[in-house]
Amino acid sequence: MRLIILEDNPMDVELVLAELRGAGFEPQADVVCTEAEFAQLLSPMVEIVLSDYSMPQFDAPAALRILQQSPYDIPFIVISGTIGEDTAVDVMRQGASDYLLKDRLSRLGVSVRSALHTAELRRRTRGSEESLRKMFRAVEQTADSIVVTDRRGVIEYVNPAFLAKTGYERSEVIGRTPAILRSGVHDRPFYSRLWSTIESGRVFRAEFINRKKNGETFAEHQAISPVFDDKGVITNFVSTGQDLTEQRRVELALRSSEQRYVRLIESALDAIFTLSGEGVFISLNPAFETITGWQRSDWIGRSFLELLHEDDRSEALGRFRRTMEGELIPMAEYRVKCKDGGIAVMEVLTVQQFNGMVIDGVFGIARNITERKRLEEQVRQAQKMESIGTLAGGIAHDFNNILGIILACSTLQERIRPEDPHWRANQETIRKTIERGAMLVRQILTFARKTEPQFTSVHVNDIIEEVRSMLAMTIPKTIDVVCEPGKGIPPVQADANQIHQALLNLCVNARDAILDRERIVSRPGLITIRSSVWSGQTGGPPMIEMSVSDNGTGMEERTRARIFDPFFTTKEKGKGTGLGLAVVYGIVHGLHGTIHVESELGTGSTFVIRIPVREMTQDRVPVPVVNHSGIRRGSETILMVEDEETLVELARIVLEDAGYTVLSAGNGPDGLALFRQHAAAIDLIFTDHGLPGMDGFTMLSHIVSIRPDVRMVIASGFLEPEQRSELAALGVQEIIQKPYGFDELLSVLRTVLDDGNRPAS
Repeated sequence: MRLIILEDNPMDVELVLAELRGAGFEPQADVVCTEAEFAQLLSPMVEIVLSDYSMPQFDAPAALRILQQSPYDIPFIVISGTIGEDTAVDVMRQGASDYLLKDRLSRLGVSVRSALHTAELRRRTRGSEESLRKMFRAVEQTADSIVVTDRRGVIEYVNPAFLAKTGYERSEVIGRTPAILRSGVHDRPFYSRLWSTIESGRVFRAEFINRKKNGETFAEHQAISPVFDDKGVITNFVSTGQDLTEQRRVELALRSSEQRYVRLIESALDAIFTLSGEGVFISLNPAFETITGWQRSDWIGRSFLELLHEDDRSEALGRFRRTMEGELIPMAEYRVKCKDGGIAVMEVLTVQQFNGMVIDGVFGIARNITERKRLEEQVRQAQKMESIGTLAGGIAHDFNNILGIILACSTLQERIRPEDPHWRANQETIRKTIERGAMLVRQILTFARKTEPQFTSVHVNDIIEEVRSMLAMTIPKTIDVVCEPGKGIPPVQADANQIHQALLNLCVNARDAILDRERIVSRPGLITIRSSVWSGQTGGPPMIEMSVSDNGTGMEERTRARIFDPFFTTKEKGKGTGLGLAVVYGIVHGLHGTIHVESELGTGSTFVIRIPVREMTQDRVPVPVVNHSGIRRGSETILMVEDEETLVELARIVLEDAGYTVLSAGNGPDGLALFRQHAAAIDLIFTDHGLPGMDGFTMLSHIVSIRPDVRMVIASGFLEPEQRSELAALGVQEIIQKPYGFDELLSVLRTVLDDGNRPAS
């Protein structure tokens, strides 16, 4: 597609081109931002112009005027970041095909296709209209034949059109009767009716098949009228003949055109319809049946409002009335009820139908965009998850620091009163609370796909059985759990713990839905877990399908649309974090799978997970477990770099109590400066990864260039696999997970100091 882009921002140009490619176009764009460049590039080869509304040296209205003054009919779409509604309406009135906002380019492909299609229709219409104009000019310039006879039928006058039509000379017909034109087609009674009509003072109208001088016949519609004198006496007869030869040709062409039009309507993929002035269906094409499942005969004569979702009827009725009043209504989206009970989302464009100069109905085209809306919703969901996932690492870092401080304080408090059982019980409560907080952090990281999965060959049926056993011991006895494992299911490459967590989260939700229902209706609860090999996808890898069904309360459409949103919950305050299904969504998409839900209010819910079957590419290296027993004291010097001051002070107390000398810094640049001052005396560096000013990896890279043999331990709430590899290659001996206990910290530091040559894994 050849196009001109009027834009002074290269990044915006790239976004537009990317969107066009994503919509299936192959754009060949000339990018300009001045009037001279634009005028020079205009040519018949250009298919469309995309223009920013305002540029330093040029703007969209000026470009539109130049285009309209040119001989080219090229669609013109305005794309702007700040255009207001009034300005947009004004530029559309000036002749722009459409306008879009830069932050809503998802509609660009549809808009471009619509503009190109409209331009093509204009070109075709102009071609048809030009043919019709030529035909009309020919008809207008060829006058009807006129013959004047006396009372007896003797010809007194003929006009040039008659002579040209019949081939006779004037002298050959004057004084003779029109009988010279008889072809023998019409019988005697026909001519008798003619004479009896005109002699009675009436007009005789009929189609004649006449013969020319050369013997050829021709069709002519004649109106033979008597001519009266002032006294009302018939003195002459005048015949006005209209040659039907051209009319017959036009009628044949029109029939052919109508047949082509009907074939176009009948073969269109979009539903095409007409409505009466009362909003009743007059016609529907076969695509309507394909999209909705209804027969056309089911709806001819019925109101279009009955076909729409109840919530869309008011807006649709208002738009219909405005259309009937002559207003041009932009395209709208409506939900249409299908015969099978489903909903099809339709993009509808309507225009007026005229009977002469009067609007007597509506012509409309409805495109099925159900699949497009579903894909758009998936993109929005993915973008939403990506946005929150961006925050998850920072949340985990800060929250882990808070938990680390609480854990550190708890550890120090235990040393004050180690023998007091009540004191120990309180400390145990604190530790359990910290564990719950750490679990919440892991859940946040899981749904954001920021935990490192341990991929192995997983048999989903084994996990389903484990989940069933766990549920049997934990859920109420009024709920039955039924497993229906499929046969011949191959293993998948996945993290078994993640699959277990996803199924367990779905089952817990199913349990809660059943318990909510039991408050209203007393009947046994049922949770069904199934697995099978899904073969519905063509051209892709085989998929394993797992489903969890329940006979609980079910969900209405509004709830279904938000169930995978992080922190969205329908449970009472304090009874849910809103992360359960978000975690499931993150796990499934991390495995390149899909998840969808089927649910209606009052009928229960079914969640379906599909995961591709992939071969194992490599085995994970198991993470070594630190042995915390037998921790020895030390006398070495440790540089601690951590931006959480409270955690630094608590660690200093513990480390100095264990015999170490502690130097500390609160950010990367200060940590590097402190190492340069005491490089020879420092035995080990213990640093957080997420430091202000300079991250831990960068700081350690500088330190290693100063002293390659220094021992290094790094702490983090989360590290990507690539980051772990980089740290190991740098020479970091150990990675400690936040939040950490001081016993664990002392053990790790002692181990690294005693054997500092082993890199972190």
